[in-house]
Amino acid sequence: MKSLNNDNKVTESDGKVKKVDRRTLRTKRAILKALFGLMEEKDVGKITITELAEKADIDRKTFYLHYDSIQSVISEVEDNLVSTVMKFAGSAERDGDSDAFFAGITRVIRENFEFIRYFVTSGAYTFFMSKVSEAFRTYVFESIIKDDSFASGHDRQVVSLAMVNLASGITAMYLKWFQSENSVSLEELGTIARKMSTAVIESIKDNLDGDLNGLEKFFGC
Repeated sequence: MKSLNNDNKVTESDGKVKKVDRRTLRTKRAILKALFGLMEEKDVGKITITELAEKADIDRKTFYLHYDSIQSVISEVEDNLVSTVMKFAGSAERDGDSDAFFAGITRVIRENFEFIRYFVTSGAYTFFMSKVSEAFRTYVFESIIKDDSFASGHDRQVVSLAMVNLASGITAMYLKWFQSENSVSLEELGTIARKMSTAVIESIKDNLDGDLNGLEKFFGC
């Protein structure tokens, strides 16, 4: 299974990013590589910490210095993936290039294809997909849509609800792509997702008094 190309940063549960020393990084990479290897052989729920530690060539005590469970290893990977995707969202907002965001999603999927595919095909993807969807919705609404852009709480709620729909819709599209045998490329899927996003923004724009310039810039409307 293809490994993640992590650097010396990890994303914690509160969204903060911290650096880790090289020795810790080497140990975590060994654990991750071992986990991916075992995931090719059996369901993740059947993997024990003892066999994971043995495969990573560490003892159980060393494992527990960094993680409290196998799920915590997986959660850290998920958080790093989500954090990486949202970095591309920042580029899209800053540069006014919506393609940067969806091209970023394509890049993250390609670099971590086997890991993501495992979760999708195993059915263990629900929480991961929820993280992606919520991170996207929160970023768009809190970073791009400012409260003072709207004349009323009603308008803010309309946009918030639209973002829930958009985030879940985009996530579902990528999920279905993983689950299907098809000829649609990742690049084409990204284009479809961008066009769908633009359509959602256009559909609510005329019903609001607020300024949607931020969203229009982000999605290239």
